[in-house]
Amino acid sequence: MTSRVQLALRVPDLDASIAFYSKLFGTEPTKLRDGYANFAIAEPPLKLVLIEGTPDEATRMDHLGVEVDSTEAWEMYVVKADADSLAKQQGSTCCADPAVTDVAAPETATAARR
Repeated sequence: MTSRVQLALRVPDLDASIAFYSKLFGTEPTKLRDGYANFAIAEPPLKLVLIEGTPDEATRMDHLGVEVDSTEAWEMYVVKADADSLAKQQGSTCCADPAVTDVAAPETATAARR
């Protein structure tokens, strides 16, 4: 089973942040869209997401996640953490805090409690 941390940062200057992280990790973004970039970094295993904020706000964490090949081995962690919502996003599944209401997810599956 492989996994990697997904760290999403809201940044005041997307172009400057892309240049900085490209130089730091020696790679270009995997995806670029208006106001958005992400890097799939092999070492350390990291999905770095940059989301354009406003010029007057400081860089801050937007969200944190863990990407996995399969959710089966991770369901025990979801149950243990008492996080009872698995949100489907773009062909992947992510564990979301049910108290957070701004998670956009087209489908929701509930983890079985043991």
